[in-house]
Amino acid sequence: MLICPLAGTILSGTLKVEEHIVSLLYRYDCVIIPGFGGFVINPKSATINKRNDKFYPPSREITFNQNLTRNDGLLADCIAAKEEVSYELAVQKIEAFNKDNEEKLSLGATVQFHGAGEFTRDTTGVLRFEPNSDANLLRSSFGFSSFHSPAIKRDTVERTIEKKILKALPQEAPVAGVTKSRKGVNIVKYWPAAAVILLLLVASTLLVKTGTLDNISINYSDLNPFGDTVESVYDVRVNDTKIDTAPEVKDEIDLWLESIPEAPKPDVVKTKVIKRYHVIGGCFGVKANADKLIRRLKRKGFDPQLVGKNRRGLQRVAFGSYETRGEAKKALREVKHNHMKSAWLYVSKK
Repeated sequence: MLICPLAGTILSGTLKVEEHIVSLLYRYDCVIIPGFGGFVINPKSATINKRNDKFYPPSREITFNQNLTRNDGLLADCIAAKEEVSYELAVQKIEAFNKDNEEKLSLGATVQFHGAGEFTRDTTGVLRFEPNSDANLLRSSFGFSSFHSPAIKRDTVERTIEKKILKALPQEAPVAGVTKSRKGVNIVKYWPAAAVILLLLVASTLLVKTGTLDNISINYSDLNPFGDTVESVYDVRVNDTKIDTAPEVKDEIDLWLESIPEAPKPDVVKTKVIKRYHVIGGCFGVKANADKLIRRLKRKGFDPQLVGKNRRGLQRVAFGSYETRGEAKKALREVKHNHMKSAWLYVSKK
């Protein structure tokens, strides 16, 4: 409970501030708690966990940036409007909320933001935020929950064909006195195949023992019934001695041309292109957030890159870099019109 020095009003229930914060996270991509930090929201498509065959609906991924502490008025205006108090009282309520959270964190407790996540401080004093994986801040996905669907097992093409063939075969009538195996397979229909295999074994044994195969040349292409048969050509060999050819005789002109050294190849000098004009899309204190924006811009066809840090230590992310100011201005107009209205032009010294 906090007593307001301006009008003597008692402000109670400071925990309601987190409810205002969570309600704003459903509507805005960035919600700043003045003096504490800011929540940044990024859209996330529906995903499938292939390990457990679990489906997750589209959602809004939440992260926390401790460097976003400047009051943009969004949270204070929301509290003032919903609780029907002045803007100054709403700011004081936020300050009391921050003070209460800092005391809990300094004692090693966990600060819960129901519907968003929780905050803790590690042994080095660094503030850690763990988002709530069960919460979905995307209003269009309201009522959607994750569900498990086992993978569908389908027969291979070979197995499907085999089933169709077995189904199309006529059923044989039982023959009296014919024995069947345990699985009901008729042994009689395998006798012709066994006889053919036995004949092949006997024939191959005779050919090997008599040495008949030693004088036969077999080509695997001859076994293809659909290929064209190419008649073999016999080359007449004149002895087996190597025939030496006469050495090539070079005249004086050939010798003179060979004595002239080749002209050295000119060195190619590559000029380094300096691009000093950059169309900036955002500045980030966390490297992971900057890399995330770079991946999004690459998917849209841009050539993004990191362009140093500003005075506050935030990493700049550029849509692209250009040699001339004219090219940069043209690109900036296109980005502002179609992609990001808050983009701006930065000119580096080098």
